Amino acid sequence: MPRRKAGILEDTVGKLITHERVVLLITMIFNQITSLIAKCRYQSDVDKQIRILNAINSALPKSLRLQMPSLLTNDYVSRALDIIEDRILLHRHAVTNTKSA
Repeated sequence: MPRRKAGILEDTVGKLITHERVVLLITMIFNQITSLIAKCRYQSDVDKQIRILNAINSALPKSLRLQMPSLLTNDYVSRALDIIEDRILLHRHAVTNTKSA
């Protein structure tokens, strides 16, 4: 677990984690999720779409995850992908515009 030290995070091996590095890592993760969203949108098999959506939702931080209903339709998958994309964009914007303490 990273520790805070004089406004900079320090990971367990003592390597300093700067705000810029955190932003870079978050951006990389969100870019991968965005790629999965695109893959899901262009998948014609609804069962595969649902599997990809579940993988996307599981990969998100808990604060961004959707509470998914037990019955998923094609329309819900499309709407859920829109919601996740919006949440990622908002979160990315918030993180990249926050300066380290």
